Amino acid sequence: MKNEKAVEFAKKLNENYTDSLNIPILGGFKVVENPGTMFTAVSNEGYMEQFIVDGRLRENETFEEHLKEAIQETKKSMRDSGLANPDKYIKFLRKYSANGLDFTIYIQDNIIEVNNTKRIIRQFNMYFLENNSRAFQLLTLSTPPFELPTNIINIDEIDLENDEITKSLNNTCTDIMDHISYK
Repeated sequence: MKNEKAVEFAKKLNENYTDSLNIPILGGFKVVENPGTMFTAVSNEGYMEQFIVDGRLRENETFEEHLKEAIQETKKSMRDSGLANPDKYIKFLRKYSANGLDFTIYIQDNIIEVNNTKRIIRQFNMYFLENNSRAFQLLTLSTPPFELPTNIINIDEIDLENDEITKSLNNTCTDIMDHISYK
């Protein structure tokens, strides 16, 4: 019952706070139903793009304060799911500005277990503030799960030169951010 109320609340936030933005969905991605998100789009290869609204900033709260709280909550969730050192799996990448929006990008490596096999999902988290409503937004781009150990992604580092998957995600995120616009 609590989850249903949370999903309903998230839907209302998404409706109220995103009416003024055009968020591009990547070519070849298909929008799928996912309660609690503005949209979730998936490619045939298992890559995923999601857009989530995390509410409005509280009075006198800054974007940086809200972001710090969101990152701490993410680390807590990672720790609660069994990761001993979440700082190793979520790293600041860069700041970026486009079309009047300022983004802060983190890379998050999610380690999951499927059928007794550990897998990694690399996720780019693009946090930003929709200025008109002061809505805290999160746009993510994720890989499909890769079996561990893997040579596909360098887990302990952000290598934008030699890690082709991370380099491609970074370029795609930049392209998405460049095309987000106000309606």
